[in-house]
Amino acid sequence: MTSATLPAVRTGKPSSIRVGRILLYVVLTVGAILMITPFVWMLLSAFKSDLEIAKFGWLPGELRWHNFVEAMRTAPFLRYFRNSLFIAVGETAFTLAVCTTAGYALAKLPLRGSKTLLNYFILLLLVPFQIILVPLFLIVKSIPLFGGNNILGQGGIGWLNSWWGLIIPLGAAPLFTFLARQFYVTVPNELAQAARVDGLGEFGIFWRIMTPLIKPALITICVFQIEAAWNSSKEWRTSESRARHSTSYRCSPRPG
Repeated sequence: MTSATLPAVRTGKPSSIRVGRILLYVVLTVGAILMITPFVWMLLSAFKSDLEIAKFGWLPGELRWHNFVEAMRTAPFLRYFRNSLFIAVGETAFTLAVCTTAGYALAKLPLRGSKTLLNYFILLLLVPFQIILVPLFLIVKSIPLFGGNNILGQGGIGWLNSWWGLIIPLGAAPLFTFLARQFYVTVPNELAQAARVDGLGEFGIFWRIMTPLIKPALITICVFQIEAAWNSSKEWRTSESRARHSTSYRCSPRPG
């Protein structure tokens, strides 16, 4: 008795799938070229003269390496880079320390009113930075025992014109606290209970058991916070000077 060989049955449409994939690659390639083009033009423009930049040509007539030397002589860019790097790293480290501990407390500790605190953090996400700018400036200026201030925070400038005033105020972000809390919620409570049975303290559970399991959240916080700190250091200094001018104008005596 011989067995009949059944013909192979095609379950899909490879031609249509292949065409769709080709179109997807074409769209992605065009999008990548559009995004890379400004960076390529910026890099090529660094070697051009002022006249060549005004004419808007792609390739420079000659590679002017002395443009970089003149730029470094015009402004202390190495100092600017050092300051931005210090602020970005310091603010990110402070954000990780504050937001992860606060998120762990909201997710795993039996705190009274934890849901109210969570709703408070969610409401803080709706508050724009412009609303808290002047109060934040006044708080930084009134830090006790810093910048010539007394114990009541009066008589000096506090944390103004210092590293602390650029790192600490913007480090505790409600968004990252909420993000860390949501990741800690997904970690099973049985792991913490087993660690407590083995004699591990609460901080040890947070540091050695729970936090290594939320590495995606830590990486996300680091990426977004470093980008925000790097881009906002100049904006925060500008906003601080505007707030100083605004508060000095409001506190000055009015004529009449």
